[in-house]
Amino acid sequence: MTGHKLCTWLVGPEGEVIAEVQRKKDHRFELDAFNSGLWHELGIRGARGPRIAWKAQPSGDDFSKPQPTMDQWDSLLRPISTLLFPKRIVPEMVSRRIDTLIVVPILITVEQSPGSFPYPEDRSPRARNRFIFALSTLPFGALPIHGDKRLNDLVSVIVAPGFSIFAQGPIPVRHLGRESLIVGDPTTIFDPLPGARLEATEIARTLGVQALIADRATKRKVLSVLQEHPERISLIHLATHGIADSKNPLDESFLAFADDHLTAREIGLLRLNDRPLLSGRTLVVMSACETALGKDFSAGTIGLARAWQWAGAGQVAMTLWAVDDAATQKLMTEFIGFIVRGEAADKALQKAMKQVRRDDPNPASWASFQLFGSVESLR
Repeated sequence: MTGHKLCTWLVGPEGEVIAEVQRKKDHRFELDAFNSGLWHELGIRGARGPRIAWKAQPSGDDFSKPQPTMDQWDSLLRPISTLLFPKRIVPEMVSRRIDTLIVVPILITVEQSPGSFPYPEDRSPRARNRFIFALSTLPFGALPIHGDKRLNDLVSVIVAPGFSIFAQGPIPVRHLGRESLIVGDPTTIFDPLPGARLEATEIARTLGVQALIADRATKRKVLSVLQEHPERISLIHLATHGIADSKNPLDESFLAFADDHLTAREIGLLRLNDRPLLSGRTLVVMSACETALGKDFSAGTIGLARAWQWAGAGQVAMTLWAVDDAATQKLMTEFIGFIVRGEAADKALQKAMKQVRRDDPNPASWASFQLFGSVESLR
């Protein structure tokens, strides 16, 4: 968005502009309405979310309300899809068989319109009069597009750490196996996660490793494994409770383990390869609630996912909202299964989402996951 004008370009592999749409209308009101409506409708309490720490909802909101219906989803997502993927862009995407969408997490500051959804009380009076629309927090796969299809039917989605991704070469396709760390349903003060336990057990069985479950799923053990031979680990899969905090994202955002919490700051100090801050071979899966959220800056969102990138992870699977325990178990099992069969992580996530959609088309069950990091080369 330049000034108050929203622009969309479709750029080819040689840098040529295939299609361009520049709108004269100020679309900040639509972005405001979308931002308010989406997080209000998603104010549900998933089994892997002990609380909604981002607090987009007003205090006292009912977290036990049912998930949004398909009509509610479409009423929220169709306008934003039309804004970001106008008619001149979509046919070109289809005809050119574009199969990958790379999202650079730009931020758009929008003044709040009268009657907008209120912000948490910890925001300053000035800050409550505007919001930052983070492009990376949009559930791209669920966007209605091209007739009755969703974007997930056309492309896989990768959220890039920044524009620097285009200057980097792709990371090699990974081969998952016994060099994997799998954690599921740690014993914590939060509710048990039977789906997470089954998820970790099934994935560990597929990879031929032993999962850390319940009392064995300790922060001490996880750190011991990562510090002993970090360069050997190709997969870190953590099916647990997650907390995101928008005020203090490094010290108050964490993953829960049986003996303690692992904060974003602690994650960022890990070294998964000998070139920290550069993309490595490790795939991190945070199969927990709201792990894509944090505090928004001009360079992107700072939180758990960014911390793993600082530690040297090549890609991070993360979530936008509180995810359902049982639905996530099926989605993640399919996801890892596709990677084991040779798919790149973004394509594996795209296919896993399609599998879950066949049984449960509601985006609340499958659209929360995104892949953050580098592009992966294919065999």
